[in-house]
Amino acid sequence: MAEGSIRELKCHTRRKMASSKVPIRLWDFCAKWSSDVQNKTTNKRFSLEGKTPYKAVHGHTPDISLLATFNFYELVWYCDQIAEYPKPKHRLARWLGEAHNIGQAMCYWVLPKSGVPIARSTAQEISKAFYSTEDFQQKLNILDTAIIAKFGEPVSSKEENDDNNQGYDINAPILETPQYDPWEPESQMPVADEWEPEAYDQYITAQVILPSQDAQLLGTVTARKRDLHGNPIGISNKNPIFDTRIYEITFPDGHTAKYSANTFAECLYSQIDPEGSSYAIFDEVLD
Repeated sequence: MAEGSIRELKCHTRRKMASSKVPIRLWDFCAKWSSDVQNKTTNKRFSLEGKTPYKAVHGHTPDISLLATFNFYELVWYCDQIAEYPKPKHRLARWLGEAHNIGQAMCYWVLPKSGVPIARSTAQEISKAFYSTEDFQQKLNILDTAIIAKFGEPVSSKEENDDNNQGYDINAPILETPQYDPWEPESQMPVADEWEPEAYDQYITAQVILPSQDAQLLGTVTARKRDLHGNPIGISNKNPIFDTRIYEITFPDGHTAKYSANTFAECLYSQIDPEGSSYAIFDEVLD
């Protein structure tokens, strides 16, 4: 399993470097970015049960803000704090991924024309309107020329598919774990559409003292009242006053009666203390 995951990581890295024309000496940054992407996105591996690898290990949903903001080797602006006035402080650079354990939140590695990766939290997206300007094209040409001079020519699709790189195709789909039939299909959890409306109803099984037949009886909410077509009557609302649902209440002697949600909700809330515990009811004091 580990060898297969490493193979898929290498394939993903090669395809990204070829499609984005990344110099081969920057493979380590691309591999880290590719690893972050695969760790924080879901796949069809059966053992993960629909969770991301990150959540399967750490137990909580990962934050993908750092990965969703930019794409690898994308052009970005970053702020140069030592630029002297009146020269502009924004500089053009290539985005190289998240800077782990460096600086504050949303900190990235960027590659300026110096060819030395720096960590910056001031990276910003470049508006598409700037791409067609002559000034931007000059800055882009200077940046790419400096990067190529230091790191060499970018990876091409031809190099990606030669024999030395094991013949991987950049357009080949990522291999996925096949789906297997469950051992006991009848024990599978039902999908959300198979649940009845009462499954998530907060009032079902609640017990409340209600007036019935000139007496106060303890009843249990058993079901929603339905119309002739089998549809539940009424609409729920966070405010019990505007809740129009009708429920069936079953009493200890076996008979049932229908009550509106706001009627028994008023009785229910009047019979509990501020902590939600029910008041004790007794007939008389014996001694």
